[in-house]
Amino acid sequence: MSTPRHSHRPGRSHPLSRFRVGRRALAAIALALVTTSPAGAMEPAAQRKGPVEIEWRGEVHHPDALPDSLSEGARAAIESWAPWMEAQRYRGGLSADGRVLLLVPARSKIAKRLDLVERTAAHFDRALPLPKRRRAAEDGKQQDPAEPAPEGQNGGSPVDPAQSQGQSPEKPSDGSWSYTWSDDGPPRETETAVVLELGDRQDQALVIRHLAKEHPYLGAFPAETVSGFSLERPLVASWLANEPENEEWSPDAELVHRTATLLFLRRFGQQPFWVQTGAAWHTEIALLDGVWCFPYRAEFIFAVEHSGWPSALANMYTKRAKQPFRLDEVADWKRGTWDKDAALQSWGLAAWFATEHPGVLSEILEDLHEHRDQANRIDLGNGSWKRIPGWEASVADQAAILERHLGPQVFEDVTEAFRNARRSALAKTRVR
Repeated sequence: MSTPRHSHRPGRSHPLSRFRVGRRALAAIALALVTTSPAGAMEPAAQRKGPVEIEWRGEVHHPDALPDSLSEGARAAIESWAPWMEAQRYRGGLSADGRVLLLVPARSKIAKRLDLVERTAAHFDRALPLPKRRRAAEDGKQQDPAEPAPEGQNGGSPVDPAQSQGQSPEKPSDGSWSYTWSDDGPPRETETAVVLELGDRQDQALVIRHLAKEHPYLGAFPAETVSGFSLERPLVASWLANEPENEEWSPDAELVHRTATLLFLRRFGQQPFWVQTGAAWHTEIALLDGVWCFPYRAEFIFAVEHSGWPSALANMYTKRAKQPFRLDEVADWKRGTWDKDAALQSWGLAAWFATEHPGVLSEILEDLHEHRDQANRIDLGNGSWKRIPGWEASVADQAAILERHLGPQVFEDVTEAFRNARRSALAKTRVR
């Protein structure tokens, strides 16, 4: 789960401070007493407000009369969210290929937002295309060997349907939030990702409550304390438009970052935090020339921090003299924490791959996925197993996979690129 934060103007009191005392209790009371619908707020589910509209390929459709050409994933997403959209007076926009369903308040103009979704998807496909072996499998109509087998087969763990969406959350000491999955979810590249524009944390809590009906593990989600979210199970993300802390932010950047994150998870599954987040930042910079989403960061963000990442990375390596890049500087970055140096280098790696070795990162991520599938298991005997909460590939294993694709000098090449980031391709990632 990723929860990118908004940015704030310096020189003001920290906006989060106003939420620290009794926030959980206040949120619970507010949710219980919702009876009106001010601008930007969710409405009680009992108030139905007319037919749901879904824009797709220039035409408006309704959930009860969807085109036959719609993918199963898109159809399932629309049908699942239609009652909620009707109750909350939302409208939807579906990307042309059906990979992303954007949900916004009915009064919002969706065309610009949907165009940005399409641009994000197009850039994502250029930077991180489908791995070659999976393209070959699709062309030959073969089953993807990297995909999990059906439950209980080939070592898969038989599951109780009542527990199929996960068990109680584990809370490791590193501050991250992970779960014991009792299955591996739908095959990659099949689920339609859903991105929501919400008003505030009360709206967010209502959405989480809606999702928790089918995904019970979300009952423990801290909806009243985070500012937006990106979920792996199911593929759903949101950003908040009306929170008081949004003194300086970009709704476009929120949409790009979260859409890129869901497309990444949809294509590659769970991956090391550094590469998932670095890829989203690369997309943000490429399309918008700056960064506004900062995962797990709760402090002032100065205006200069939005842009100038190549210069900041070059300055870091100038100060380091001849100290080379080490993979553990990003691979040890824990989910749920903020690390400025790891953030810069994570973006730098994603940008370096996209500009200097296009397509190679997809193959690396495919290997990492296969490694996770095999190594992230606890043997239960009798051919069954379960996943390990909070499992991450070791630094040594990640390094070995990178070296397998780009040779033993890969980290020397990265070091050189970082030192010359002001003049190298890293400084020219903007999509024109």
